[in-house]
Amino acid sequence: MATIESLTISDAETLKKNPDASSNNEKIIEKSSENQEDKKKKKKKKKEIASIHPISVELMKKFPVKLESTRLKGRHSTAAEALKPGTLVNDEKATAWIVRDIYMREYCHYCNNETGYDAGLPPVGCLQCKWAFYCSPQCKDSDAKRHSLQCPSLPKLISIAEKSSTDLDLIRLILSLIAAKRLESEDKEEDSNNAEIKPTPFVSFEEMISNREHFNDSWVESVTLAIKELEEVLSPELKGVMTQDEMLLAACRINSNSHGFGDVKGKNRDVSLGVAPLTALFFNHSCSPNCSFVGTTNGKLQVRTLRNIEKGEELVVNYVDLFAPRHERRQRLLATKFFWCNCKRCSEPYETSSDRFLNAMKCKNCKDGYISIEQIKTKEEIQKEPEACDYTCGSCKAKVPSAVLEKTMIGILEPFDEGHQLIQQKQYSRARKSLEKALQLAEKDLHPSNCFIANISVPLQNCCEYEEDYVAVIRLNKGIINSMEKSGAIPPNWYEIADYCAHLGEVLLTAANGSKNQAMAKKMRQESRESYAKATAIRTIYCGPDHPRTLSLSKQKK
Repeated sequence: MATIESLTISDAETLKKNPDASSNNEKIIEKSSENQEDKKKKKKKKKEIASIHPISVELMKKFPVKLESTRLKGRHSTAAEALKPGTLVNDEKATAWIVRDIYMREYCHYCNNETGYDAGLPPVGCLQCKWAFYCSPQCKDSDAKRHSLQCPSLPKLISIAEKSSTDLDLIRLILSLIAAKRLESEDKEEDSNNAEIKPTPFVSFEEMISNREHFNDSWVESVTLAIKELEEVLSPELKGVMTQDEMLLAACRINSNSHGFGDVKGKNRDVSLGVAPLTALFFNHSCSPNCSFVGTTNGKLQVRTLRNIEKGEELVVNYVDLFAPRHERRQRLLATKFFWCNCKRCSEPYETSSDRFLNAMKCKNCKDGYISIEQIKTKEEIQKEPEACDYTCGSCKAKVPSAVLEKTMIGILEPFDEGHQLIQQKQYSRARKSLEKALQLAEKDLHPSNCFIANISVPLQNCCEYEEDYVAVIRLNKGIINSMEKSGAIPPNWYEIADYCAHLGEVLLTAANGSKNQAMAKKMRQESRESYAKATAIRTIYCGPDHPRTLSLSKQKK
């Protein structure tokens, strides 16, 4: 790793930096030679191979995976046999999870289903703290033991978050982990015969990498203050369960390894947040994943295969948006997961990779060619100011100054940013006009697979849907699907394609029901059924046939 190498300075470099270390040049040369010989004799220190806890092996033995650990990849999993698309390779209940603050009333804190709050129904809640909400009295009763440990502390967390400038959900998840550790110790004593999947043990959570050394001082200072304040308001049953140092490491592990559990019914948003240690430990990242994880009910996370996988092939998922330029993905991973991605996709030569199209521009010289822009090639370049340079067309080889390309992008960004600001002000009609201008410029100057075209189309279709212009919504939605599928950047059976197909099916049906043209209405209904069928087929693979997202589509398809 670069950080280790930067600390390893050769003897010769030491002498250059400290010329007064010896006044005798012959002794310097002699000593350097001796050191070189000693180095040859000594075995090169190798990176330790991370151990695999027996509990992990026991919990994962029911799945067709093999847990491995090597110096190069660390802990990871491989296919124990040839696997078909949709094969379940992990199903675990989070050690701890929470419904995110902004959705706290809308989703059940026990099963993660909708409470009915959005539909105007009053959720079943805790009358004491007013911080826990459920979809039914049964879920409230099932969560009573866990919630009772946290109930006295929850109302005090907002003031702690404000005082320490710490994310409220991070503090809530730390509290949930403390309660989980306490409950786990009690469950061991009770020897329960309950057949329900139990949360992944706390020992697996502690096996996860913390990246403590990578967090900046201001973040650590804020979280440390929050932890001190949290410790003061813990219920008597939770005091002493974790030390302040253990809580800080827990916060680091949360920020490095937590998963968004999504909306179990299919809305494209992460409504809950949790830590699923087995998934974090044994399913590494790749920008070309062959597996995908999805949240289910009761705080569970499942991992399924997306395509045919050969025996011995590593099982990998994605940590970042795949329909994004290489430099953006790498920067995101470095900032949040503290590693520079060298997966197969990121290591492929840029000129032959699908990444070359994701931020490519049309060549104005030959009209048919494109200009691919690889902005950052190494992590050392992140801190540097981009230098002016020429980019070359892949077809006619014409050179275009970076300043010209930058000016083109600014022309697209100005109406795009204006449209976003207008959306925030709920001025959707004006926003639509600005975004349509941005899209017109983007389609004229950018490669068809440039991801920014889709980035404009998504908010634009929302504006069109607000105005009930379903013909425009259908056109934009089809354009997004077509762009993503043809880009080569998206794996088969990808959840975003399913989400867009499901939305397309819904809009087509709405448009058909409102159409006075019977022939057109019949055609749109057929297209709607086809879109729903495609979305259902994809969700059956990445979610499973019995997942609420899949079942909801089956009903709509009928």
